[in-house]
Amino acid sequence: MNMRSGGSSDADRISSLPGDLLQKILVCLPLHDAVRTSVLSTKWSEFDSFIIEAPNLKIFEFSGRANSFCFRRTPLLEEIVLGMPFNMLESFTVPEPQLTLDNIKILNFKNLIFTKVDWVTYVLDLINRCPNIERPLITSEAFKACACAHPLRSKEMTMTHSAMKRLKSVDMTLMYWVNKTETKFLKHVLAYATALEKIYIATSADIRHRGMKMMEEMKQFPRASPNVEFIYH
Repeated sequence: MNMRSGGSSDADRISSLPGDLLQKILVCLPLHDAVRTSVLSTKWSEFDSFIIEAPNLKIFEFSGRANSFCFRRTPLLEEIVLGMPFNMLESFTVPEPQLTLDNIKILNFKNLIFTKVDWVTYVLDLINRCPNIERPLITSEAFKACACAHPLRSKEMTMTHSAMKRLKSVDMTLMYWVNKTETKFLKHVLAYATALEKIYIATSADIRHRGMKMMEEMKQFPRASPNVEFIYH
């Protein structure tokens, strides 16, 4: 691509292309080149579906707006970091016949609000797509205690046994408040994660007493793994 250093109309050579053609160009490029090319296009924000082919990629981190990600050739990818929220209706599709992300060991969800049912069900669905997950990290940012307009039912607060079998630790950071939904989530993990070793709970100083109370409550829940260590920090 021949670039000149004039005004934006000279520098932006691809925004004038038809939208479907621009989408095809960006999809066919390797990830590094697609990102570099996107800087040249003022229309990049309109394209919110991404096909990722990155054989050396080990950690994928995203925060923003997207409808879907498709991981095609990412054999070394072990960790996904997501800043919530974004448009999650079709996110994280994987090509047939591969219906799971088998190599993912760590899922890190930032800014999750447990009182938003669609967010939590999405997170659980993604966890269920990762049968070898060992460590989910969740930062919850509910600002105050509140009742869900549509509380999570037991069938919605579910992770499959395949997603539970390798789970070794869960990290939960509570920034502003402790709601019952966070406790319900951890209760479910304790009930089914047979290989679970540690649960980490962290809170801001303002709600430390609530975090400690939550920790003591969890110690009374039934456990599939007899030697779970509870760590508050």
